[in-house]
Amino acid sequence: MKTNELLRHLRKILALNEQGMTEILATGAFTADPELVRNWLRQDNEPGFEPCPELVVAHFIEGLIISRRGPRQDGTAAPVTPLGNNQILKKLRIAFNLQGEDMHALFESTGQPLSKQELDALFRKPEHRNYRACSDATLRRFLQGLTERFRPR
Repeated sequence: MKTNELLRHLRKILALNEQGMTEILATGAFTADPELVRNWLRQDNEPGFEPCPELVVAHFIEGLIISRRGPRQDGTAAPVTPLGNNQILKKLRIAFNLQGEDMHALFESTGQPLSKQELDALFRKPEHRNYRACSDATLRRFLQGLTERFRPR
């Protein structure tokens, strides 16, 4: 999934403005000004659009975890590396404190439920025989479910 699209989805779920986004980024140990964030949130065809680096998304999600759940118990910061869809799904599950039933309900609310086995396969290690890569469509459905849960119409 494109990093700019992911940031736009998260902004909508959390109902944040550019300043709120920069605060979460700062919590995740990344400094950006609101104008730069605004450029990342623009559509691809809008003037001023800038592609968002993958590491920025990783810092944002780490900052989201810290802002919603607090710092790690051991006091260390999590290493920030570019994230794949499976890792993004896992970290958002942590940030929003979602259990298995919550995850099933989110996917069911989008009209395309996942079985317990399909969902569990998304959270396995890549070398596990039952591992399943999270597609962009699956991640979008998850984000849509989160939007419906946190921003009902």
